[in-house]
Amino acid sequence: MTTTYAISEPLRGLLHHAQGILGTDIVLKRQRNVPLTGLLLDTYLAGNERNIIFFPEDALGTLKDFIIAKETIRLLLMGAACGSERGKVLSYDVASAKRGMEQIYRDSLKDEQTRTIPLAEKKEIIPGIFFLFHERLIELPRLITAQVLVSRLCPALRNPQTYSLVRESMVDMHSLDPMRERIPLRYFVLHQGMYYARDMFLSLKLSAYDLHPEINIPELQAFRGLDVRQMMDHRWSQSPWVHTKIAGDAMANLMGIALSVDIDRKPDSGYYLELADCVNTAVHRWMTMMSMQDWYFWDTTDSYQDSVARREEIMKQAIDDICPTDGIR
Repeated sequence: MTTTYAISEPLRGLLHHAQGILGTDIVLKRQRNVPLTGLLLDTYLAGNERNIIFFPEDALGTLKDFIIAKETIRLLLMGAACGSERGKVLSYDVASAKRGMEQIYRDSLKDEQTRTIPLAEKKEIIPGIFFLFHERLIELPRLITAQVLVSRLCPALRNPQTYSLVRESMVDMHSLDPMRERIPLRYFVLHQGMYYARDMFLSLKLSAYDLHPEINIPELQAFRGLDVRQMMDHRWSQSPWVHTKIAGDAMANLMGIALSVDIDRKPDSGYYLELADCVNTAVHRWMTMMSMQDWYFWDTTDSYQDSVARREEIMKQAIDDICPTDGIR
């Protein structure tokens, strides 16, 4: 482990545990302009030379430790998923991107608020939706699982974990607001539903714990004695889209079914491999529920990295075929 920062003993133990499982070093770096949730550059998906966890320079105390712990467990899950012979990653190519973008295009013609958007503008919006859902499907089920494991492996970090969830929820639920009138309602609802599922699934877990705010996180004082589940339910009830709750409840239920394994057993390499399989199962079920199962496919990390490197080329080929500049097919 490469770090000069003061970290708690539970986090230090988790980092040593992760390095032993993965057989590699983990580098910690405090950096300006890093997202509040932290940033992981790994050797598996990102193709980085080293596994580096970045955390924002204003993250202190146990909040900093929680960010590092969460990214460490995400790294463990990715290492298990990508390091085994059966490990697969969600990828795409021109053919699958065309299928996905064609469906989005058709939905944009059916939706009252998007059918009149000029074709040139749609050619920018449609690929954005396709790649947005790919990123969220890769990210959210694994993040939810990592959050569950933080509370299991590092119970001392449950307070900053709760604070982080409460803070991130408010940001994420409004992340698509600027695009709300420019994308088909179906995709706005499904995107919100994924975050609703995360919030309600995790708040149910965290509500089982008593909150005793740490003195070095003053913001947590506002949440003393708070039932996180009730707060999230109230927050999402202010959303005008009742369909968000319907979709989100279904996704949360699918996530719970996928994670119906014994997370309290000894965390060895087989433990993380089994959980990585659970994550992939959740991703597949979410895709099927959203009718996106033919948009993306499971392949090797090399294929994934090649797709990311060729993203602009894939996007152009797919969207030009669906929405040619000389007319609409």
